[in-house]
Amino acid sequence: MTMIKNIFVPDNPNDIELAISMVKKLAALRGLAYQELGMIDSYPIMLLTPQTTSTVKKILVAAGFHGNEYAGVWGLINYLQYGSRFENVSFLPIMSPLALKENRRYGKDSKISNQGFCHPEMNLLPSDEGKILIRHSELLLSLGKDGFISLHEAPEKEMFYIYAFEEGDRPSSVAQELLKVGAKEFGSADDGTTMQYGGTAKDGIIFNFHDSSFEDFMFENGVPHSIVTETPTSGNLEKRIKTIVEIVDTFIHLGQA
Repeated sequence: MTMIKNIFVPDNPNDIELAISMVKKLAALRGLAYQELGMIDSYPIMLLTPQTTSTVKKILVAAGFHGNEYAGVWGLINYLQYGSRFENVSFLPIMSPLALKENRRYGKDSKISNQGFCHPEMNLLPSDEGKILIRHSELLLSLGKDGFISLHEAPEKEMFYIYAFEEGDRPSSVAQELLKVGAKEFGSADDGTTMQYGGTAKDGIIFNFHDSSFEDFMFENGVPHSIVTETPTSGNLEKRIKTIVEIVDTFIHLGQA
């Protein structure tokens, strides 16, 4: 398990230039290929991928769908700096760079940034950021074919919870173990807790709440574990970042087992 003694906590968590600069430097340090999938104004949506392949299961880690949920971005950056599991792991470090810069939930033109990827019957349109992901969906599905995790936060809650998209009639042991990681720091959502953006918790997990999100899309296209983690933004930033690093490490370990 990755242990961090000296977590990096930015003075300004919305410093997009610093975040992009660190991602580029850490990609080079880790020997990851750097790619820009597209631009939102002058800011890239970045993808980091392994330069060699192996038979180990393929995992994709994403952060920053919402700009006011910035601990996910800095948790991922800290994982790039201090983590130990990188074989066949790819990263989408900042999904809504303009939203991060401006510390707001949504990005370009304030369009909802995580909808319209699947379930066309919902009649929900993707944002500009979403359209970039859709253009590269075949690649992203390949990179995350064995597991996808998206690091979100909950501005409206004071506890930790998870959205899990998985086969079966109950969450897997993977989802349950991830819940334990967050719950030991922040507690977990009580049964019956209704979330602002949809779904009701049972044992701290909202299970298969289909909402046309990118996480839903990954599951609908064959990814066996598509997980959303939600740390409370009311919590201490350093503690949130440390928890997210442990979440990433745990998911990669379990997803590749």
